[in-house]
Amino acid sequence: MEEGHVPAAVMILQVWRGIPEGTLIGLAILSTLSRNLLLVGSLPNLLEAERAALAGVQLWFRDHVKAGLPITLGSLLFAGLWLWAMGLMPL
Repeated sequence: MEEGHVPAAVMILQVWRGIPEGTLIGLAILSTLSRNLLLVGSLPNLLEAERAALAGVQLWFRDHVKAGLPITLGSLLFAGLWLWAMGLMPL
């Protein structure tokens, strides 16, 4: 089971009491999507690089960023707009 940014979120919850529900939903969604940015951001990314290496393909940080950056920015933008449209997070 992948933990992602859960420890950071738990620490924030310990410090910031009374967080609005929409902010909690936004934190959960956006922290999950942000893991796509870096090759080391999630376990599946590392497994992908390992499988590529076994097939004789070197997957470098720069290679991953070519796909990870636009996917992450697009998904974060879409999620942020959705959260705003649903009234869960103010701009």
